[in-house]
Formats: sequence, structure tokens, C-alpha cells
Amino acid sequence: MSLLLKRNGKYMKSTTQRVLRASRRLLATSLFVLPVIGLCGNGTVPVGIHAVNYSGDDFSYVVEDPLDSRNKGGGESIGPYEAGGTMCCYSLPQIWRPGIQIKVQAVHSARLSPDKAGPEIAETKIVEVPEYVNGKAGELWVVRAADGSL
Repeated sequence: MSLLLKRNGKYMKSTTQRVLRASRRLLATSLFVLPVIGLCGNGTVPVGIHAVNYSGDDFSYVVEDPLDSRNKGGGESIGPYEAGGTMCCYSLPQIWRPGIQIKVQAVHSARLSPDKAGPEIAETKIVEVPEYVNGKAGELWVVRAADGSL
């Protein structure tokens, strides 16, 4: 039902109807434009970084995107047989794809030697990110095995 008002000899729709029509147009445009704008974003999500050390040596680590050195995190030192806290934030692609890589830079030392003056050994390793569980990026875990491997 349309309400028409007569003004200066012409029938005109009420202000309320004009506002409703404009609102519907704006809503329809928003439903189309906003998802398209979302596709223009960088498509990444922040994830927490954790580390566990199953070895008898201290170690510290940094994770870095091999393609973007600004995307990095970590940096904490973890004692023998310990776990670190949650470090924030490393960005992963929102949607997993094969070939996503992370550079792990680690330094470890033989803290358990009697003089606690074991050598420091630096290691850099490029690792592939496994497929996301349930299709969503979760958390990054850096694990130093008992034999010292990353």
C-alpha cells in the first residue's frame, strides 16, 4: 500500500517511503560491495606462537616468513625440558594452501655442562606448514626434540 500526498497539484510519496526505498537500495548495495571489499584484504590471520624444548640444552627461537621479513615472532629463551609461553603474533594465510613455509631460526647451548659454558649453535630451518585442522589457522608450535632437532 502506498501513501500519496497531494502537494502543488502533484501526488508525492511520503518522506517515510522515500527513506525506506533509499535504505533498501543502500542495503542491497552493501550486501554486494562489502564482501568484495573483504576479498581485497591481505587474507591473513594472527596466530599465537608456542615452543617446547625436549632437549637438555637451552634454546631460543624466532619464526619468520621467508617471503616477508616483517612477519616474525617468538624470541623467547626456553630452558631444558621446558615450554615457553604464548608469543604474539605471527600471520598465516587465512586459507591453507600447499607450499606455505616458515623460517625457524634457533640458537641452542649446552647449559647442562658442568661449567655451563657449552658452545652456542645457530640453526636456520625452513619448514612447511601442515594443512590446517578443520580448515582454520590455529597456533604455531616450535618443537625441539630430545636429539636437538627442530
